[in-house]
Amino acid sequence: MSLYLNKSFNANNYQSFRPTYPPSLYECIMQYHRLTRGTVVDIGCGTGIATFPLLKYFEKVIGCDPSAKMIQNAEEQRQVLEDVQKHRIEFKIIPAEKISSVIPDKSADMIVCAEAIQWVDHTIFFETVSKILKPGGTLAYWMYADPIFLDYPEANKLFRTFVYEDPKYYASYWPPEMQYVRNLGKTIVIPKDKFQDITGEVYNPLDCDKKTAFSIAQNDFTIQKLKNWLRTWSIYLKWQEANRDANVDITDLLVGKLQEKCGWDDNTKIRIEWQTCYYLARNRTT
Repeated sequence: MSLYLNKSFNANNYQSFRPTYPPSLYECIMQYHRLTRGTVVDIGCGTGIATFPLLKYFEKVIGCDPSAKMIQNAEEQRQVLEDVQKHRIEFKIIPAEKISSVIPDKSADMIVCAEAIQWVDHTIFFETVSKILKPGGTLAYWMYADPIFLDYPEANKLFRTFVYEDPKYYASYWPPEMQYVRNLGKTIVIPKDKFQDITGEVYNPLDCDKKTAFSIAQNDFTIQKLKNWLRTWSIYLKWQEANRDANVDITDLLVGKLQEKCGWDDNTKIRIEWQTCYYLARNRTT
C-alpha cells in the first residue's frame, strides 16, 4: 500500500484503467444483507471505483483511504454529481486501522473492502470492522488477481513466469501481502468469534464450469489496454524506480514478449477473464 502513497503515483490512470466491478456482485451482496440501507463504509476506497456504485443502495456512503492522491481523484468525481447525490457521499483520508477514530461505533449497516484487504493488518481490521458495524451488519470484501488469456495458454505461462518467478523482473519486488491476492483470499481468516454466516466464492476461469456473481471479462482486450492496466500496478512504479538506469519500461518488455510468443499485433482482440473472489460475513449480534 505504501507504493500508492508515493508522490509519483498517477491516481488518474488508476481510475481510468482499472477494471470496474459488475452490478451482479453488488446485487449478490445486497441479497445477503439483512439490515437497513442506511450507512455503508468503503475501506481502502482508492479513487472510488467500488464506492460510487453504492449510492444506488445506501442513503449514506463513506469512502476511506490513506492516499491523498486517491481521495483527491474521488473528490473530483464527487463534485460533478448532482447535489442530491453529492451530499450523500463523502471521502476521508485515513488508513483502515484507524477508521474507528472517524466512524462511530455500531453506526454502519455494511462495510466493504474492494481489492484492498491484502494491504491491511487483518487482526486490527476485523476488530475495527466488528466495532463499527451494527449487530448483524454485513462485511463484504473482494479482489481480482491475474488475467487469464482464454485462447492462449502459452501467454498464461509466460505471464506467470515474468511476473512472479523470474528475479530479473518482478519476482523479487513483490511485497509479502501479494500472497493473499494470488491465493484469492483463501488464507485470510475471518474470526468466528466476531462474525457469523461466513460465505464466499472463488472463480478461476480455466478451472470452473460456472461463473460466480463476480465476473470480470473482456472479449476485446488490446495490447494498449493491457499496457494501461499493467501500469496501474503498485509494483510497476517500484520496479521502474529501482531500475532507472536500465532505460526500459518493464510493461513494454512483458507485452513485447507476449506479442512475440503469441503472434499478437496492436490490433489483436484478446479474450481475458480475471481470477476473482468475494467473501461475506455478518457481525455477531451477541
